[in-house]
Amino acid sequence: MLKDETWIASASPDKLVVRHRSGRLTSFLSFFFGSVFLAVAISEVGGMRWVAVAMAALNYLFAIMRSSVVTITFDRPAGEVECREQRLVTDKRATLPLRDFKGAEIRQGAGKSARTRLGLATRDGVFIPIEQTFSAGARTDIAQAIDHWLAGNEVDAPPPAQDGESGENDA
Repeated sequence: MLKDETWIASASPDKLVVRHRSGRLTSFLSFFFGSVFLAVAISEVGGMRWVAVAMAALNYLFAIMRSSVVTITFDRPAGEVECREQRLVTDKRATLPLRDFKGAEIRQGAGKSARTRLGLATRDGVFIPIEQTFSAGARTDIAQAIDHWLAGNEVDAPPPAQDGESGENDA
């Protein structure tokens, strides 16, 4: 429920939308510890009120800065791919030509790590990460769906949204 997740938000012959949500667990823990520090500040345990308030503020700030949603929209009629990263205080967008993309790529973590990261490979050999961090699970189904769509094939539409997911703004 609080883990990072990547999914196909919508799929049609003309558009494919891939989303990645990260930072929910670390944000939850930061809010939790921020609340603990705030409770300590309110109760004045050990005369450390201002230190506890500062620690609470830092934890809340970290929680806000860590959470993000990355949306990759492949748009065949426009011939472009929009990469968008949304955070509470920022919204970054970059648009690249669709023809520049070779396919999806799953990168292995350093050493003997079983952790992987999903991203896009360009024809120039550049790796554009969809996921910010390496995590367990290869997500080969999503990589295959991206490759399938880029090859000009239809991708099965995802099941109806669950757990508060919304298909809004995907079309």
